[in-house]
Amino acid sequence: MAPLTPKRSMNDEESWLWWVGVAANHMAMAELITKAGANNPELHDRLIQEALRTLDTNISLYLNMRDSGAWPKPWTIEPDRLAFTYRGVDCLIKRVWITRALAGYAAIEPGHPLFGLDYEEIDKAVNPEGAQRPLIYADNHPPPDEPGDGRWWVGFYCAQVTLGDFLPALHNPVNPGELVYRNIAYVKNQLRHLVNAIIRIRNVQTGSPGETGSDPRPTQPDS
Repeated sequence: MAPLTPKRSMNDEESWLWWVGVAANHMAMAELITKAGANNPELHDRLIQEALRTLDTNISLYLNMRDSGAWPKPWTIEPDRLAFTYRGVDCLIKRVWITRALAGYAAIEPGHPLFGLDYEEIDKAVNPEGAQRPLIYADNHPPPDEPGDGRWWVGFYCAQVTLGDFLPALHNPVNPGELVYRNIAYVKNQLRHLVNAIIRIRNVQTGSPGETGSDPRPTQPDS
């Protein structure tokens, strides 16, 4: 009875559930063996011991893989590119291959007061308190070499160790210390903050009534 192994990549939660299922299957198997071997004590004992040894092997295998960091991490199962629209503003998340960290970008339309400014000026306008990710990019196209579309793309990069960013290509996932991997959910939430600020500045400029630039839906907690 050979140890079982997953048939596909799984995240940590899925892997726990999978191994719980393995244990449940082995317990059911043990019950069946008990019934089947009721009239043959020697066969019963041999089969039940083999089933228990296999279960023990599977649990040990899981614990070793979990503790060694062998289970797939978020950056191995997340998309490397994700485009979406939030409150009418196009956003883009891309993975930077040299670090495997994520970057987030939002498009500013022509006519917006921030259009064409450098990223430092835009960052001061959209993030005056420094509470969100600092912007490090502004150009007429998303990096590195995507075609321009007449809009001004601004963005940030989650690969700043000084801000506590974990870089999958450079850091040890088993012992990350105080560094944190900034996942898709985190980047999307940061882009929501950025878009809210872009809309707020546009509406101040145009004097749009009844629109503060804040999202009526609560943003998700950053992770």
